[in-house]
Amino acid sequence: DFMEALSRSPWQLYAAVTIILILNNLVGVFKWRAAIRWLDPAAAMPPMMASFEAAIFGGLFGLLLLPQVTSAAARWLVLKRNGGRGSLAVSTTFYEQVCDMFMLTTVGLAGLVILLFALGPMTGGVLVVAAFATALIAMRPTFAAGAALFGGIRRLLPPGRIAGGLGTFTEVLQRLAAASWRTSLTMMSYSALRLVLQ
Repeated sequence: DFMEALSRSPWQLYAAVTIILILNNLVGVFKWRAAIRWLDPAAAMPPMMASFEAAIFGGLFGLLLLPQVTSAAARWLVLKRNGGRGSLAVSTTFYEQVCDMFMLTTVGLAGLVILLFALGPMTGGVLVVAAFATALIAMRPTFAAGAALFGGIRRLLPPGRIAGGLGTFTEVLQRLAAASWRTSLTMMSYSALRLVLQ
């Protein structure tokens, strides 16, 4: 019985899970602030505690709704409360999610190869590092290709809200494609750390 197993679990297990959850959300805060620093250097940085609260509430409500939506909504409230642009919450959350997707895909494939071929620790470690490097290298060209694609679609549409929305999305992708290697490495390192904590 699941509840019986929980009742018999040692308190150290609950303490360890709590610490890991706190660290995971804290890394998410640092990652979000790094995304803000790149996408809008002139933006007022929200307070650390308010950013942490947004991460906690976004994660909690993410159990009921899509976590991407709840995280963006919580961050939007924090930014608006501190005089920032609410739209920055959407673009930064998108940036984070794409970094996580790259990391999860490449490392997941590396893990599958390790399991299928029963690779040793040394070979497996090299493969994981190669997966990380692949994700890092593929990020900027992928953003550039996405910007070109959506920019082309926008030019085919008549002026209006849809074309304007695609234009904004294209600008965000162009900004992400122009990210420096240091910025990309920072974001991917945070994604890798959160993947380990999760």
